[in-house]
Amino acid sequence: MMDSGKGYDMNATEHISQYLCITVGGHNFAIPVSKTIEIVRPEDGTLRDRAASGDYRHSYQDRQLICVDLSAVLLKNPPRGSADWRLVIAEHDGKRAALLIDSADRIIRVGQEEIASPVEAPEAIHADFVESMLTTESDRIFVISIEKVFDAVKAKS
Repeated sequence: MMDSGKGYDMNATEHISQYLCITVGGHNFAIPVSKTIEIVRPEDGTLRDRAASGDYRHSYQDRQLICVDLSAVLLKNPPRGSADWRLVIAEHDGKRAALLIDSADRIIRVGQEEIASPVEAPEAIHADFVESMLTTESDRIFVISIEKVFDAVKAKS
């Protein structure tokens, strides 16, 4: 909010966004909370291998959702063999998908001034899927373009 010298300017509004912070292949990413439906823990031990091959669907609320291994989409050299992962059920333009991640650890609230765009992603990350970067006291967190992830999934199916 702007300070007009006589207190707060009640006409000014600060835009605050909320992001779900996730880890994929040792890198910190974020998904807008508005695109997140739920986080679930899959019980299928072969999930990552089948998701990487593109032929896996996850049963969620009587629907079969395509499962996307985000490490295969976001990273140039995705790691193999993680035994503990989660699925983020995400939605974009009325369509849902199950996004395979390593972990989800917190939700952060940031003001517009804390979002850097455009951003230079590290060499290990496919920068096409990064729309901006959040900087906290201890981390650089790359905001994923859910639209581009869903477009990539649509192109493969």
